[in-house]
Amino acid sequence: METVSVRAECGLNDVTVCVQVPDAIRKCQRSGITVRMVTGDNVNTARSIAVKCGILRHNDDSLILDGKEFNQLIRPSPDEPVRSVISSSGFLFQD
Repeated sequence: METVSVRAECGLNDVTVCVQVPDAIRKCQRSGITVRMVTGDNVNTARSIAVKCGILRHNDDSLILDGKEFNQLIRPSPDEPVRSVISSSGFLFQD
């Protein structure tokens, strides 16, 4: 008798975006505004939301940071205040 193993993975995406959001994002972009998103979600969920909103496109290689990485950019250590940072992508963080 043969043994058959099956491995299945399933991902669910229950993120819904208000119908007005993608149009508002497009209007901002057409006006020359670069839209950035900050969320407490994990990186994969954040990317999915950004694609649904029109901030990113599928297979876009834009920078996406989790909270830990973001905090390392803006403060020398967790108990120190936020410092001013201008990144190569144009983000400005100030204390």
